[in-house]
Amino acid sequence: MEVWVLDTYFAKLQQALMVYQPNLDPDEVEREWRPLFAVAWADFQRFVKGWSPDHWKINPYTEALTRRALAYLRK
Repeated sequence: MEVWVLDTYFAKLQQALMVYQPNLDPDEVEREWRPLFAVAWADFQRFVKGWSPDHWKINPYTEALTRRALAYLRK
């Protein structure tokens, strides 16, 4: 599911970049941004845990994303 969501997001982003930012290379943007998905989600998770520690969006999947982000940042 995650791959499908990211593929859909980047396809739409590519279309928008071609219209609104034609000077940017959409493939380069995706290469730089796609690996940061887990980092962005971990930041969101940090906010949610501070705001509502029992929120339903805190679950095993999002905890795994946070661990993945931390591993990515340790590289």
